Amino acid sequence: MAAAIRAPRPAPGAFVWLVVVGCVVAAAMPAGALAHAYLVRAQPADGTAVAAAPVAVRLFFNSAIHAEPGMRAVRDTGGSVLDGRVRVVGGRELVIPLRHRLPRGAYTVLWRVLSEDGHPVAGTTTFAVGAGQARPRPVLTAPSEPRVLPGFERWVFLGGVLLAVGLSIFRIAMPREAAPSLRVLCASFLLAASGGAALVERASLSTRFGVVAAAAVGVACAGALASLLAGLFSRLAYGAWLCGIALVVAPSAAGHALDPGRSRIELPADVLHVAGSSVWFGGVVALTLGARRDAYREQVLRRFSALALVAVAIIGATGLVRAFGELSAFEQVWATSYGRLLIVKTVLFAALVILGWANRYRFIPALARSAHGLRRNLGAEIMLLLVLIGAVALLTQSRPGRDRGIAEPIPTAVRARAAPQAPREAVVLAQAGRAIQLAGAAANALSIDGNSVLWETLPGEASGSAALVDRNLLTRRMRTVARNVAPLYGLASTTTSIVYATATVPVRLVALDRRSGRLVVLSDSLAVPFAWRGDRVAWAEAAGTRQRVVVYNLRRHETWTGADLPSCVGGLCYRLDAVTLADDGVAFVRSAIGSETSSVVRRAFAAPRPDVMRIEQDPQPDLVPSATGVLYYALDRGWYRWDFGVKRPRRVGALAARALSPIAYDGEQWLLLQHRGCDDAVVAGLNPTRTATLASPARAHAVAAIRTGVCVRLESLTWAGKRPVTTWIVVPRASHSAGATAVIVVGRSAHS
Repeated sequence: MAAAIRAPRPAPGAFVWLVVVGCVVAAAMPAGALAHAYLVRAQPADGTAVAAAPVAVRLFFNSAIHAEPGMRAVRDTGGSVLDGRVRVVGGRELVIPLRHRLPRGAYTVLWRVLSEDGHPVAGTTTFAVGAGQARPRPVLTAPSEPRVLPGFERWVFLGGVLLAVGLSIFRIAMPREAAPSLRVLCASFLLAASGGAALVERASLSTRFGVVAAAAVGVACAGALASLLAGLFSRLAYGAWLCGIALVVAPSAAGHALDPGRSRIELPADVLHVAGSSVWFGGVVALTLGARRDAYREQVLRRFSALALVAVAIIGATGLVRAFGELSAFEQVWATSYGRLLIVKTVLFAALVILGWANRYRFIPALARSAHGLRRNLGAEIMLLLVLIGAVALLTQSRPGRDRGIAEPIPTAVRARAAPQAPREAVVLAQAGRAIQLAGAAANALSIDGNSVLWETLPGEASGSAALVDRNLLTRRMRTVARNVAPLYGLASTTTSIVYATATVPVRLVALDRRSGRLVVLSDSLAVPFAWRGDRVAWAEAAGTRQRVVVYNLRRHETWTGADLPSCVGGLCYRLDAVTLADDGVAFVRSAIGSETSSVVRRAFAAPRPDVMRIEQDPQPDLVPSATGVLYYALDRGWYRWDFGVKRPRRVGALAARALSPIAYDGEQWLLLQHRGCDDAVVAGLNPTRTATLASPARAHAVAAIRTGVCVRLESLTWAGKRPVTTWIVVPRASHSAGATAVIVVGRSAHS
């Protein structure tokens, strides 16, 4: 057994050695730590010609961004066309306002943003005004970063953090006589502080990365000062080691683990991954420096070997969690470059585990007697680690499999190429579990099984038509089901059919068979938005001089006519204003054109004729869905329920006492819209006077990374079994547009 170990002292070149290893080791951090925002889509699209001059250029990014100074918008023949303040909407959309009524010609926009991770991103986009214009060429150039070694300061920062954390954990877990020198710890703090200071200077304190990096620099400086003064005040040594431990959360907090759309498990998994990597690398550094002068006792080697095995297990488990987060399908392991690199990393990781096992169970007694043998084995482990780090470095540059089906970034040289596999009408900016954020507005989202969503896009400034889009929330794959749809007329879906309206004149109602793809026209002249309940859809149509209300059973393919009425009677003409479906019948509103008299009409499926309730002094009563019959609002009189089996409507007095608007009554509970400032919320209850929140705008705020300056409005509410499916439109407070972005949420069970 060797004599008692003296505190190891680093060789004169230890600081240089620490810098090199620390910078390389930093590449072993989680892949998301080196990622930054990229441009997903431009509106108008880059390099395209538009017939009407846009009032703004909208740029959509994959993650949260901050506007940077120096943005320009110019006409290619000269002169600025920028008009107003550039703003960020919904966290991921950059709006660059332009002068109104731009003349024909080509235009270039130079944009500059800062990622939430502190990385500056810049680029140009072009468009032309006027049909038949040639493809415009950019007349502005995006600035490049004047840096000799891109990312070097980030590597130095992360390397210093890993070493400081690893050395501190080594100090706590190992015998006191094996503690690393405080000078080595001070060197790791200086690495972290110098790299972090460079990052803070380049980043902005308005970003989370900038704030975290500044805080880490402060902790590192405090740790370096404490380690230097520990020779005079011994108790300061404890403060230095605690500062090293505190740095363990910095890489995860500064990275993308806290980004909207990320799973809640990613932050603790990232912190554990950092801690495990720190124990491994910091411990190997401590052992190597110590072995340069003394042979370590077998007790120290065994204790560190046990600690390293725990670290390896943590790294493996958290790496597996991260792999599942980055790959959405098993075949992506061998079908993508990311997956193939992951295989290489796994093989190298397994080799390191085998080497660690051999060191623990076969070589420790011999290594404890030989400092040379210990250094040789540690050197072999470091070399294998460097190969592993190289594989991880390549892994950080590869596109994860989970991003397949999401629009690709738009490189400067190839922006004109269309993004593969993603419909232009519905670019997904973020997904958090069963919630997604879209680059544009959306309407009528629904889900059958809770694992996929189907929605209609709302036309934007660059497109006059809408599309019907489907997204699998598990595989994250998307497809365009139909184009040229009319989103304001509703959407219905069963396990066999999808029903929607077409943007034709007149509007048609069609049913798409999910299996065969066959399209069946249900109505050639849809008059108002249609209703949907279970396997039935109901609509109102105007054909010549007749008005009809029809119910169609999608499962049985049976048609039932609820009303067939003349358009004009006795010189007075009527219109159909709304239609709803109940469990036992259909209801609709019929109003006299040019008159303040209207009628609420209902008919049970088993009834021989409709029931009519005339409403005076109200040209168009509001009609909302009710499972039990009719639910409507009469002007100056309030809300009424007219259930099947009840002869006369009954006033719902409880609704008048509260500032709530009914969305529906499902037979058991009320679903009501509540306004909270300029935000909406959905509340539910057995009685309108006692309700609980069913769907809150907070979820939309979180998914879209919204902080202030926007309003979140409810667009639609449907059900996937007992799960509420809500569509939210996010708009600036001062805007009256259809919406800058949309968030679709498949909520938790309403009855759980």
